[in-house]
Amino acid sequence: MDQSVFIALVNNAALLLALAVVYELTYLFPAKSCRSRQLISGILISMICILIMKIPLELHPGLMIDTRSILISTSGLIFGPIPTVITVISAMAFRVYSGGIGALPGLGIILTSALIGSAWRLILYPRSKKWSWLNVYIMSLTVHSAMLICMFLLPYPESVSVLRDIGIPVLLIYPVVSILLCLLLLRQQEIREYQLQLRQSEERFQTLFDHAPLGYQSLDENGCFLNVNQQWLDTLGYTSEEVLGRWFGDFLMLESRKLFQRQFPVFKARGYARSELILIHKSGKPIHIAFEGRIGYDMDGALKQIHCVLQDITELKMKEEALTNSELKYHRLFESMKEGILMIEADSGIITEINPYLLQLSGYSEDFFVGKRIWNLGLFHEIAESSIEIITLKDGESLKFEDSGFFSIHGAYRNTEIAVSACHVKELKMLQMNVRDITERKRIENALLESEIKYSSYIQNALLESEIKYSSHIENAPGGITITPSAPFPCCI
Repeated sequence: MDQSVFIALVNNAALLLALAVVYELTYLFPAKSCRSRQLISGILISMICILIMKIPLELHPGLMIDTRSILISTSGLIFGPIPTVITVISAMAFRVYSGGIGALPGLGIILTSALIGSAWRLILYPRSKKWSWLNVYIMSLTVHSAMLICMFLLPYPESVSVLRDIGIPVLLIYPVVSILLCLLLLRQQEIREYQLQLRQSEERFQTLFDHAPLGYQSLDENGCFLNVNQQWLDTLGYTSEEVLGRWFGDFLMLESRKLFQRQFPVFKARGYARSELILIHKSGKPIHIAFEGRIGYDMDGALKQIHCVLQDITELKMKEEALTNSELKYHRLFESMKEGILMIEADSGIITEINPYLLQLSGYSEDFFVGKRIWNLGLFHEIAESSIEIITLKDGESLKFEDSGFFSIHGAYRNTEIAVSACHVKELKMLQMNVRDITERKRIENALLESEIKYSSYIQNALLESEIKYSSHIENAPGGITITPSAPFPCCI
């Protein structure tokens, strides 16, 4: 075995390193143009293959040995079918063009290398990625064993002579070169995949960062902005150029700014903060913000940056204020109404609230009512007797008791009208009992009734007395004249 054979094969194999450059060049194309990337990869690999075939080890006139088998099998394993097919077509065309007695074995080597490399990619390699170097070594032995078999396509005795000259170098050098080349390309592939995953992760994070429903800001140790997301900018109406590098307190209302100045050292020392602040929109209107922040530390435990999440609670604050005003308005109405009101839990019948007017009307204290069951008070007998009907009332329904009453703590009887209606308060069924004092109305009605009876009696007596006098006058009339009245004696009242 001639030493020059080893040197020639090693020099030829060195050209395979250009394949790593091709692999890097393919990533210059956008990820979306995958088909274009494969086509261009195939063209570049074909050019390398033809260059390798142009500087071969020439054993005999027309019989050339090179490292195309390594290139094509590696292309099938790493680059896939499209670049491999392009390379095979180009290599076969060039080999036919070159001619010589080695044309037929050369075509066989090209085809077998492509088929074995592609089959390995589809069938065997995915099952044993952990042993990639051994996998590539076995593939290369298979490829180059097939290459040596193809030498039998040469006429005898040239086939035997070639096998004797290149058999050992091919089986020793080519698998090692294949391992080194494939591991280099696989390493590049892994790095590119990690870079792609990292880029996709960064893009997902950036998308989440910009389109998150909450505002985000990061501050340095002095409270100046390092970064803000799009939601923060949209909430306050600024651009990033107007914000980054400025002090957070510049965007706070005066009271919130004082609070931030006072609490910021405590925040940094404790590592966590939660508060409500009022920020200034670019238009000047106040924005109520729920603020939550945490300290981010570096590997040495020093403050790296301050992460803050901000939620716009302006609308919530407006609703809370409206609710407070509504409750205050209701409470004032509840307190000032000239009608007794009791709020009762429907399920239990327990009184939860009573207004001052009913306390004044009954003379009892609030403790007498609140926390007690309405049925057990002993004041409202009609309510106790109708408890089942009252409990089963639905929203919007009501029961009225028009002629009821109770004795006050002082023993005075109070005539009342009672109306009980059902409603829901924060998913809790409640009963509202309105007690109207009609004692004065009843007194007036009774007085009118007594007056009517009295004067009706007077009228009846007057009519009877008038009839008696008239009858007596007729009986004593002179001349025996008898007068028979056709109608009762008129009486005007």
